[in-house]
Amino acid sequence: MNKGFKLAIAALICLLGALLISKLEKVERIVNEGPGLSVLRNNFYAAGQFLEQQGMVVQHRSAPMTSKQLGARDTLLLTNTREILDHQSAAELLNWVRRGGNLIWEYSESDDDHPLARLLAVNLTYTDEQFSRLIKIERPAEPVEALSPREKVRHDIRRLEQRINPAALGRFSYRDSSQALEFYIATTATLFQPQLDAAPGELDFRLDAVGRSEYVTQLLSFTLGRGRVSVVTDSSLWSNSRIGQFDHAHLLWQLTQDHEKVYIQRFVHWPSLSQLALSYAPEALLIFGLLMLAGILNRAVRFGPLRQPEGNRRRAISEHIRATARFHHRFRQHDYLLAPLRRAIVRQMQRNHSDFNQLSESEQIALIARCSKIDPDQVRTALNTAGDYNDPQLLTLIKLLVTIRNAL
Repeated sequence: MNKGFKLAIAALICLLGALLISKLEKVERIVNEGPGLSVLRNNFYAAGQFLEQQGMVVQHRSAPMTSKQLGARDTLLLTNTREILDHQSAAELLNWVRRGGNLIWEYSESDDDHPLARLLAVNLTYTDEQFSRLIKIERPAEPVEALSPREKVRHDIRRLEQRINPAALGRFSYRDSSQALEFYIATTATLFQPQLDAAPGELDFRLDAVGRSEYVTQLLSFTLGRGRVSVVTDSSLWSNSRIGQFDHAHLLWQLTQDHEKVYIQRFVHWPSLSQLALSYAPEALLIFGLLMLAGILNRAVRFGPLRQPEGNRRRAISEHIRATARFHHRFRQHDYLLAPLRRAIVRQMQRNHSDFNQLSESEQIALIARCSKIDPDQVRTALNTAGDYNDPQLLTLIKLLVTIRNAL
């Protein structure tokens, strides 16, 4: 097969490939894999993303926040207040609000007689079962038409909003604004406004805005010192599945717009084992760490082997011989190392041939070659001194001398 034919085949394959690619059609298919891991772990992830789009700094916390961890102009959204159980913690949190903080917290039906509620004189009461049946929502059916995930979410939200009785919608007007924001809280609890008939100066908070439906009061907003407190009966209106309904996102922005940093404490984790150990057993951890370090040092490979102390014992004769040989080899005194083998060959010839010493050098070499059956030139090279050898030459010469000695 010549070169031209190979090129023709390659060109034909490229042409067929280009033709096949030109006939392909691009088909887009949207695969809805459901919410990501960050959304599943954090029920208020969408709320944080929305506030970040408004230019705010958002941090999600699962550990209890204290007033010492908050800045004077921060916002704290409390969706779980079960860790604030004592009067002192609640008072410190309200003192932070007086310095300019913004507190939004859920006063739910499970938080009866909460310290924060007592300090703000806020109470809860409950409606009858008729209201519960009125606000009950029926889950919308899945749309039949093929929609993208975003369009499907919007379609479900519209269907859900249409099913809610308008009388159950809360309306909130902030700071004497004519615009009323609509929000929906499915709860049978209603908030009581605080008693404001006390003498001037006894109460340092002022009720500024109320969010209510025809049946219940769902949100109260107070001015407290230089800060603000907002009480809501259900903070899940800002959860991932509900923040897109009605004006829920706009309401959250209205309550936090004057602050640049927002902390969302969505729930409280029990401290991990490591945190408990650091808090209650630092000495035990230190001892355990030192024991681990000692074990590692005992078992680890050191920088070279340990050398046993020699003491006063004498060296063996073999050690002296090896040391002498290393010395002569280091200083290139190779003929001195080869001299014992050469003397052994000469002594063996003297024992076997009484007239060996009377022969000339050439006759001695010829006789050794004849007795050992080795070439005379090799015998002459082995017996004559050369002064210096490289390592391969030295090894070859040692083998040759040993062969001659053994052959005699």
